[in-house]
Amino acid sequence: SRSSAASDVYKRQGICDMGGFTKFFLEGQGATDWLKKMTCGALPSVGRVRLSYMLNKSGGIVSEFTITRLEEERYILIGAGGAEWHDKDWLEAHLPSDGSLTLKNETARYGTLVVTGPKARDILSQVTATDLGNENFPWMTHQEIEIGMAKMLALRVSYVGELGWELHIPMEFIGGVYEIICEVGEKHDLKDFGQFALDCMRLEKGYRGWQVDLTKEFTPLMAGLDRLSLIHI
Repeated sequence: SRSSAASDVYKRQGICDMGGFTKFFLEGQGATDWLKKMTCGALPSVGRVRLSYMLNKSGGIVSEFTITRLEEERYILIGAGGAEWHDKDWLEAHLPSDGSLTLKNETARYGTLVVTGPKARDILSQVTATDLGNENFPWMTHQEIEIGMAKMLALRVSYVGELGWELHIPMEFIGGVYEIICEVGEKHDLKDFGQFALDCMRLEKGYRGWQVDLTKEFTPLMAGLDRLSLIHI
């Protein structure tokens, strides 16, 4: 029946090449204090990930980043694919003039594979030695893992509302990692999916998109982001 077919869709696993993510590496003494001034909401602790927003003087949303904290004063800011030069200009324009912070645009250096679905853990556990269980790898955390010959940064986040990981992989290894995952995932009905499918699923979950739902005309509170954007006091 049509209803049972639709139900089966939500039991499947998917892999998506999300090469468009922007990636800015930030480090230096004072990086944490600078980010506190630049973003609304709390910063993640070391080893964790948090969605955060940069605002203009009117409180409107300028940029959205997944802030990944590698060390006390070392971060990766992961943003929307279409925002690379916009975000680069915004970040560089606000950096301290004393040169204490280093900002590197590594967008072209790394690609991203998204693996998601109810059996995403089962699939990835067969291609990496890292323990992906909830206790060792909880929601909104990151770890360096290995798949095949490649080391990569794995984030346990999901833009589609299902169990999933973002794998940020050096570009020269992304094809090989994709093939390894797909070979194992075949018996779990792993399917490729693209941006349009991703958009449908994130809308169903109520997740916002930069320059679609989030623009400088709206503050985080107007956009319904109260939980993620409590202002520092």
